Amino acid sequence: GLRSTAAPIMDENGEVIGAINISVPAAEVSYEELISRISPVVRATAAQISAQLGYEPAEILSRQATIFARGRK
Repeated sequence: GLRSTAAPIMDENGEVIGAINISVPAAEVSYEELISRISPVVRATAAQISAQLGYEPAEILSRQATIFARGRK
């Protein structure tokens, strides 16, 4: 059998436009290793690709808005 993990690729509007996935043999990679070691790399890679496409997560936009609002005082 296989184990797999995936993460969405977002565009500048926050729309999902694709995904990346990795599948590994279940006999060679435990569920715990998939979740703790492999999945974070897949998510980070998807985030990097999304950022290159102009996506900015809500928490970043929120921080930018707060900084902007402070600067206007």
